[in-house]
Amino acid sequence: MPPERGGAAHQAPRFDDHIDVDTAMTARDVLGVVVRCVAYIRPHWRLFLLKFALMLGTFVPLLVAPWPAKILVDHVVLEHPLTDSAVRFPPFFMPFLGAVEGMDPAGLLLATLALALVLVVLFGAGVAETRENTAFLAQGEDTATQSENMISAGWSLAGGLWGLADLLCNIRLVQRVTDSFRTHLFRRLLRLPMTTLDDQRIGDGIYRTMYDAPAVQGICFDITLTPVVSVLLAVVSVYVMEYSFGHIVPELIWLAIVTMPVALLLTAPLAGLARRTSQASRGSGSATTNRIEEGTAHVAAVQSHGAEERERADFADASRESFRRHRHVVAVDIAINLCSGIALLVLGVRAFVVVTDQIVLGELLPGDLLVVLGLFGAVAAASITLGRLWVDLQKNAAGVRRVFFFIDLPGDGARGGGGPGGGRPRRRRQHEWGGE
Repeated sequence: MPPERGGAAHQAPRFDDHIDVDTAMTARDVLGVVVRCVAYIRPHWRLFLLKFALMLGTFVPLLVAPWPAKILVDHVVLEHPLTDSAVRFPPFFMPFLGAVEGMDPAGLLLATLALALVLVVLFGAGVAETRENTAFLAQGEDTATQSENMISAGWSLAGGLWGLADLLCNIRLVQRVTDSFRTHLFRRLLRLPMTTLDDQRIGDGIYRTMYDAPAVQGICFDITLTPVVSVLLAVVSVYVMEYSFGHIVPELIWLAIVTMPVALLLTAPLAGLARRTSQASRGSGSATTNRIEEGTAHVAAVQSHGAEERERADFADASRESFRRHRHVVAVDIAINLCSGIALLVLGVRAFVVVTDQIVLGELLPGDLLVVLGLFGAVAAASITLGRLWVDLQKNAAGVRRVFFFIDLPGDGARGGGGPGGGRPRRRRQHEWGGE
């Protein structure tokens, strides 16, 4: 096997690959894959705009929900007048304050509970973790079965009626993008010479169509909606914190601002490792699928020669290797979560100490801590999502590269891969996506 870029130390396992033998990718190759994926977004731009609008609407519970909690603690339970709060309420909350001005604690309680009920019906329970509301089926601990969930992936930052609409839109969008990519790949496979398909094994083609192709939707989200929404959520949350607390606790604002660069700095060095482990996991998964396909196709010959035990042992070895490679992917994910989580936890603890000190000094009220925790949590969640963005791109790009490799192979009639609809012929060397 020809050496990969980056030296022998980073040489990827070959597994059953006989044509796609140069699988190493650099950051430039990843960017090339990302650019090509943009073509699969264009046919569904209306759904993308609708999804973007629905995601913007999910900011409401993240930004609004902490304030009713503050009112219940400070102005209902502790019975402080609304005018006693040194914290400035944000502009979007002023209409509610105007409506409840002059109410006694009992009336304020009923009005606040009514607002909370509206938030629950429309947006769910309130402050939620990123992607907490999901629609996934049970899955195994391997790339193949987890890819099945990616075909109809559904998630939303909100619950309630708005979150349901957001989730359904997400499912429809993911299905359409994945279907376009799979259709393009299948059309190319139909035009490939039988010798090419036989050299690379039928099971490998099945794996790339069934389990590698769904990775395209992850890239389409990661280059469009995810970064924009994460940055907007962080900026809006920091603005609200600065507006309400900046004149009292300026250190709190700086702690919120540095969360995003800290998350990026701690996760970026692991991008290459994530890319290589994902590629190895997918290659081992293809080898396992090959064993299944070959055993099924030649079951009569295997039984007639009494080779069932050998066939069973070969499949067990391939399956064991596939799970071992996937455990490497899980280990990298754990390392990424630990690096970013511990750093942000330190910043969060510091923010907690700063706010509680001001509460002890009488500058802030106890309910202000709930607001800070909600807003700081929104910034931290956006920072973690953005920090993982480049790493997640590596893993998805490894799968999409395997699909593009087959799309770019010269088929009968020498037609190239082109875009989703065929398009203009494109000729590529077989080693282009990881080659010399």
